[in-house]
Amino acid sequence: MAFREVCSCHRDAECRSRPFQYSFSLIQGAWWRTYAIFIAAGAITNVPSFGLRFLWSFIPVLGTMLHGVTISIGAAYWGLLHVLYYFDRRCRVEDFDIRFLAEQVSSEIPPVAVSDAS
Repeated sequence: MAFREVCSCHRDAECRSRPFQYSFSLIQGAWWRTYAIFIAAGAITNVPSFGLRFLWSFIPVLGTMLHGVTISIGAAYWGLLHVLYYFDRRCRVEDFDIRFLAEQVSSEIPPVAVSDAS
């Protein structure tokens, strides 16, 4: 059941706490792995980004634009990492991909009438 089906209101404290409970249930048993992945990804993103931003700071006008491009690329990578890791955890914990595929297959195949050939 999706979170929106469980909680239609987003104003009271109980509803706001459910996404965090869901997040903790997804990484239960894989907390250190999750931590290590995000630390490594942060280093992969921030170290080159910091170096490039330092170099861009010496270029008067073009450097400002390149600085923004560098930050945008890093933010896009960081967001993509979160989405991919969320989908990976959901597939591992809830068998989301198999269940979704089964629903898609069952909805696309029309029922076949079996006739008696005798």
